[in-house]
Amino acid sequence: MNSLEVKSVTKIIKNKKILNNISLEANDGQVVGLIGPNGSGKSTLFKVITNIYNPTIGKVFVDNIDLQKEYEKISSEIGFLIEEPSLYENLTGKENLMLISKLYNKFDSNIFEEVCNELEINKFLNVRFNKCSMGMKQKIGIAAAIIHNPKYIILDEPTNSLDAESIIKFKRLIKTLATRGKTIILSSHILSDVEEICDKIYILQNGEIIDCINNQENKHCIQYLIYTEKFNLRIDQIPIIEKDGQKVLIVKEEQLNDILNMLSRNNIRIFKIQEKRNTLQEKFIERIGYNECD
Repeated sequence: MNSLEVKSVTKIIKNKKILNNISLEANDGQVVGLIGPNGSGKSTLFKVITNIYNPTIGKVFVDNIDLQKEYEKISSEIGFLIEEPSLYENLTGKENLMLISKLYNKFDSNIFEEVCNELEINKFLNVRFNKCSMGMKQKIGIAAAIIHNPKYIILDEPTNSLDAESIIKFKRLIKTLATRGKTIILSSHILSDVEEICDKIYILQNGEIIDCINNQENKHCIQYLIYTEKFNLRIDQIPIIEKDGQKVLIVKEEQLNDILNMLSRNNIRIFKIQEKRNTLQEKFIERIGYNECD
């Protein structure tokens, strides 16, 4: 049984279909990434998952509970940061975090201390939220999503406004939370970060999921580029392009030996063999297209 399941969700706002027949799954201890161009529906989907929006069609189940019908049963187990931190401007960071912990009746001093230390927010916890910088606000917003120790953590572009050191520490925190069985769904435009920490990645475009990538499999998917002299031999099921007067064969790892033997038998000269590992960025561009990424 999936811990969190979105089933055939469509969301229509002001007669415009923002999400169309979305289905996704996330399990205990899994970090799931959601990527896509601006306006693809990521934030709307997060709002459906966190019960801010009701789906027009479809269901969301959390621990087998229908989120829209019985949200109160599971609300304390969901923490989220969507679009930007929405906290009380005239309260300090500490007051905001304490309020959230007590609201869910789940204050734990050890968790509070750990979260503050990991995100390095202790030095400005007593500063009013409206006096904090964008980076400080973002860190407090992340803390607010996890301070009550929820099982499900939903983070919409959480590394916005964070510096490089803070991003590294954030990724370390996410990995730690996953080892404790937390289910984490996050979005980011920094594809290398998503690739590093996510187990599974959904690509969203125009309100639809167009691909789901098993990140562990994708990381180990290796292709070889074989540069040869020009030839007229037909080779089925092998992509071949021409570059700088040479043929370039794009070969999967399991095909490599057979193709090399075939080229040798036909006396086709090989100039170079180059290993090519798939990256999430390449997969994203392949599925979305260059125009969307400009």
